Amino acid sequence: EGGGEAWHNAALWPALRQTLLFGAAGAVLTVLALPSLLLCLATAALTLGVPLLTLGHWLWEGGGEAWHNAALWPALRQTLLFGAAGAVLTVLA
Repeated sequence: EGGGEAWHNAALWPALRQTLLFGAAGAVLTVLALPSLLLCLATAALTLGVPLLTLGHWLWEGGGEAWHNAALWPALRQTLLFGAAGAVLTVLA
C-alpha cells in the first residue's frame, strides 16, 4: 500500500509522463530541444535573409535606375510564382 501513495503525488506525473512518452531518451530529447529549435530558426533566417539582403544591396547600389529596369518586375513575378509552385509541390509530395 505504501507504493500506491506515490501515484497520487502530483510531482511525479510530469516525470512519469516523460518516461512513458519518450523512454530513456526523454531527458536527452529535452536537453536537445532548445538547440534544435535555435538551429531551425537560424537556418530559416539565413535562407530568407541572405537573398533579400543581396537583392536589396544590388538594388541600392544600382540606384533609382535599377528600379525602372523593365526586366525587374517580370523577373520578380516569375521568381515568386516558381517559389509558390515549389512550395505547393513540396506540400503535395
